[in-house]
Amino acid sequence: MSQSVSSLPSTRDENWKYASLRALSNARFDALPTPDEGAIARAATLLTPRPDGFVRLVLVDGCFAPSLSDPLPRGAVRSNPSRIETPDDVDHLFATLNARHAREALHVTTDREAALQLEIWCISVSAQTDGAAHPLLRIEVGAGGQLDLVERHASAPDTPTLTNLALYLTLARDAQARIVRTQACDLRAQHQETLQIDLQSGTRCELVQITDGAAHARTTAFVRHIGRESRLRWASAALGRGTQVQDAYVHVDHAAPGARTEQFFRGIANDRARVAFNGHMKVARGATDCNSDQSLKCLLAGNDAEADVRPQLEIHTDAVQASHGATVGKLDDTMKFYLLSRGLDPEVAENLLKWAFIADVIARIPLPQIRTQLAREVASRMPGAPPFGVES
Repeated sequence: MSQSVSSLPSTRDENWKYASLRALSNARFDALPTPDEGAIARAATLLTPRPDGFVRLVLVDGCFAPSLSDPLPRGAVRSNPSRIETPDDVDHLFATLNARHAREALHVTTDREAALQLEIWCISVSAQTDGAAHPLLRIEVGAGGQLDLVERHASAPDTPTLTNLALYLTLARDAQARIVRTQACDLRAQHQETLQIDLQSGTRCELVQITDGAAHARTTAFVRHIGRESRLRWASAALGRGTQVQDAYVHVDHAAPGARTEQFFRGIANDRARVAFNGHMKVARGATDCNSDQSLKCLLAGNDAEADVRPQLEIHTDAVQASHGATVGKLDDTMKFYLLSRGLDPEVAENLLKWAFIADVIARIPLPQIRTQLAREVASRMPGAPPFGVES
């Protein structure tokens, strides 16, 4: 059964006021058919070289593709989706749709103190008139374990695909995760994703996300500091062009003493694009000695561009530290004039300034070989902007 338009979020819903969901009003959320050989072949053309030492797993239209993947690592299984209970609210609607329609789940569990380097591709190749891709990922890192995860989302060119991802990540006591997420779907695609990350005592999670694809993209993330002294570093960049809409809502719940969160966002809105980031920091009653720091900045690089940043602090206890900053501005005319006076082409000068604006996010990618690869990919979309300062 297709999801009715009346049940979708709208701009009247507090955490969806910057999203663009009109294109989904007539979309089908039924699961796409199992991909055939033609779909697998189209997906294969989108893959980039595998990072050294990583296990590659590929999902096509929400289904695991063995012919494009390495053998499943120890602790990884394909299974029928267990019926995941999701809260009955509008912010979890797409997670509920994923739980209802996903054809299978990819479940990865690491042993205690084990290390795993994992690359996961989620590729959509079928048009949304045939249904939606519902990739379902569940990853549990054992106590004291280490996960390096590269998660990449792409879609077939010139195809109006619809992807609805659900990712559930749990870090057991003293585990660590270094995560790099990219979304570079075709400009006709629709991309929805819901993330749930649970951090137990003593965990460390570094996550960097780069979004520059899809006509309309939305990230809804819920992070829970469940255990004492857990740490989260969340850095993200959104690069909008044309009439793209890139929107994110990230809710971080500090539910235990000593939790730390650093949130860093940089967005660039070109042409008539809109980029938005809503960061909601909550500190629960009794969660003393917590620390949260937000830095949210957007750059307007188009006369009709729009940028919205919204830091939120919800604090229910004393003895905490919380800071936030949010700015929206245009390219610096003085700096641009300086570059032009040195003989640079206007487009190159603008791209250099844009690169300097987002380079701090790319520099935070914790995996050197991935950082170099993504720096080159992003710089290739900004002619004249070399990926300086991030390749070492």
